Amino acid sequence: MYASEEDTARMTDWLLRQGQTIFQLFQFPGGELAHSREMLKLCDIPPNARILSLGCGVGGMEAWWKWLRPDLSFTLLNDSQVQLDRCLCPGRKVLANAEEWMLPTNFYHTILISYLLGHVDIRKVMDRVDGGTPERVVIWDAFDGTERFNREMMYRSPRLEEFHGWPRPIVGGVPLCDFIQKTHPWIAENATPALLIS
Repeated sequence: MYASEEDTARMTDWLLRQGQTIFQLFQFPGGELAHSREMLKLCDIPPNARILSLGCGVGGMEAWWKWLRPDLSFTLLNDSQVQLDRCLCPGRKVLANAEEWMLPTNFYHTILISYLLGHVDIRKVMDRVDGGTPERVVIWDAFDGTERFNREMMYRSPRLEEFHGWPRPIVGGVPLCDFIQKTHPWIAENATPALLIS
């Protein structure tokens, strides 16, 4: 999907035509709104929080969060201009690499990292995040992918053991979203969803 901006545009537009605005394989049941509502509840984000979303895609979940909680404000960072151009969430759009962004992390209450870690050097991203003072870091991803998962999804899935010190992991128990269940049902047995909240 991210081999070139042309590929990204083609795949992004195709997903949007299918009604997919949240590019996350595992989602709480009931559709994108229900998934976003549950994620927002679990993340326990306080009133008027400023959120930095790294690798935001088209900001599908963030747009639902904004709809559910108009008090939240967003900075949406992505190294794909075509996805930023299609971003659905109101807020500041930043074209930057998640490993090298130069925003003041202490400005944000929450840093959201969702389905990004398999595309980046995890240590570089986390060093940059840890270098600031956000009150909360939220990671939602597919972890411990098999060789097949990593190869076919072109994703270097993170290992849960790399985050063993995180205080509130929620591991497993979330099904594939309906769309992925129809197109790639094998993923359910080849990766583990996990939500990590610092």
